[in-house]
Amino acid sequence: MVKINDVIDEINRLIIEKYPTFTAYIDDVPKNFERPSVLIEFVSGNSKRANYKTVNQVFYFTITYFSNLNNYHDADNHDADNLGLNDVLCGILEIFRTGIIGAGDRSINIKATTGGRNDNEIYIDLQTDFYDDVFDDEEVIATMKEIIIRRKGA
Repeated sequence: MVKINDVIDEINRLIIEKYPTFTAYIDDVPKNFERPSVLIEFVSGNSKRANYKTVNQVFYFTITYFSNLNNYHDADNHDADNLGLNDVLCGILEIFRTGIIGAGDRSINIKATTGGRNDNEIYIDLQTDFYDDVFDDEEVIATMKEIIIRRKGA
């Protein structure tokens, strides 16, 4: 079964693989956090039963990118070591362009869209949509241990 943290771990891994100098935060940023950084947040999710053993899972996430700031507390887009907001926006969207990521032991569908922008941060919305088992292996109904068959005329 794919869990929310499996998806968060993979999103985090993919972003840090592409941007190794970024600091990544999950669900919360501390006071005086480091920049440049990304915040990965689980927003919501829903499940819809597809059949007895299968459920359709939809999870929503938001990635927030916090750029470096200049002396005026604006996004520092002119520093040779700093990427511009639009460059990072396109780069993160590109990570999810294939529409599939690995999570847990599965490949799941993912869609990334631009969520918005402030002066020194950008937002990207992610949506995963996949089918998963309703039961863990341990929860599966016990199988029959013995079958007795009686045939007529034997």
